[in-house]
Amino acid sequence: MTNDSRARRWYDVDLVLFCLGLAGLLFLTSQNAHTFPLMDDWRYCDFYQGQSYWQFVRSPHNEHNLWVFKALTVPFIELTRWNTRPFVLVGLVVYAAALTSLLLLIRRVTPSPIVRCAAALFLVLPGPYENLTWAWQTQFHLCFLFGVIGLWSVQRAHATPRKVALLARATGCGILSLFSVGGGVAYALGIAVALSWFGLGKVAPLRPQERRVAFGGAAALLLSAIYYLHISPHPAHHPHLTLPWKEPSLFTQSLMRGMGLGLSYPNDAEAAQRAGWIGLAVIAVGIMIGWRTARSSLIVVAGALTVACIGPAMVAVARAGFGLGATVVPRYMEISLILTLPFFWALGRIYSRHWGGWKVLAAVIALAVPANAARSLPGTVNAMQEQHASLLRATQCWRANRYSTACLGQVYPYPEYVAGCLEMIHDRWNGWGHLGGD
Repeated sequence: MTNDSRARRWYDVDLVLFCLGLAGLLFLTSQNAHTFPLMDDWRYCDFYQGQSYWQFVRSPHNEHNLWVFKALTVPFIELTRWNTRPFVLVGLVVYAAALTSLLLLIRRVTPSPIVRCAAALFLVLPGPYENLTWAWQTQFHLCFLFGVIGLWSVQRAHATPRKVALLARATGCGILSLFSVGGGVAYALGIAVALSWFGLGKVAPLRPQERRVAFGGAAALLLSAIYYLHISPHPAHHPHLTLPWKEPSLFTQSLMRGMGLGLSYPNDAEAAQRAGWIGLAVIAVGIMIGWRTARSSLIVVAGALTVACIGPAMVAVARAGFGLGATVVPRYMEISLILTLPFFWALGRIYSRHWGGWKVLAAVIALAVPANAARSLPGTVNAMQEQHASLLRATQCWRANRYSTACLGQVYPYPEYVAGCLEMIHDRWNGWGHLGGD
């Protein structure tokens, strides 16, 4: 066996680890998939209580415009008679596709086998597991998937003659990510910067048509993000963003926690902040070591900016009275996970140095990331299982007590809204449908 063949086999270990871990993740979460609407799932009642399809699709949810998510899921809710379990399983497929795309993108920019294995383990260890069992959270999975495919398309464009098609696809994916959930603003701006960097010829020589498509796509994404923010409401509990220089300490802490969330999982706020500073330091060292590569790396540019866009949102959450600790929550994972692109790219640059000390340092840091994430595995799994059991108890209580809404306080905070929704279900399907257990 040649050295190249052995290297290729070693490089594929990360794929084996990832596939095994992903299979375990999907099995565990599918076993705890909710079969009864939870919290925001009940918002589909707005459609059934008089809104037209397009009114419902375009109506905002808090500060979000979920056009893509709603347009895709309303027919699915109709088809399953509001059985959220198959809906959750579809969401798991979307999440698995997004994770796979992200790993393949990391592999494309990181030649180090140890760094690749660390990335593979980290992506399948506990993060937003409770998100994965909740149907409404599929909005974040869609945002994640479209955003990563958009970045992948720009990254691929430099090495193929199909540049125009790939740049156009990146633009389209950025817009789809944007209108999947509010976090798509970060992906849209990150892809816009990547397209601009590409259009400037920093990655590969371009023909005039390719340059126009790159700059045109960046402009379309920027205008779409401005439009999205313009039409988005600002509920009292989600105040307007603040400028960094108005509250510099709060902004810095929130930004670091938003970045660190993508490397630490939601263990706690302080752990996320430490991870944010470590991640920033690793990226800075990687850029210094691999400066020539960094100058043409769309991953460094787009990944770092995408995460930086989370900063103002983190500040808004903190200023709302929830406190800085509330900025470390699972639902932001699909956005902040993009930090793994420049982070593992930088570790790959550090590992590639000839001095053995650099290799040891890169390997230790790379393996420490999934090791830290693994610490939260028991607690995360227990929380997910307890939530599933609690929802089953609420469902059984409701059915055993002749459909009394008094049992449903734990699945939505507004029982009068749920009561009206349940009446609608009964009238629409001449019974309780799946919710009745028949």
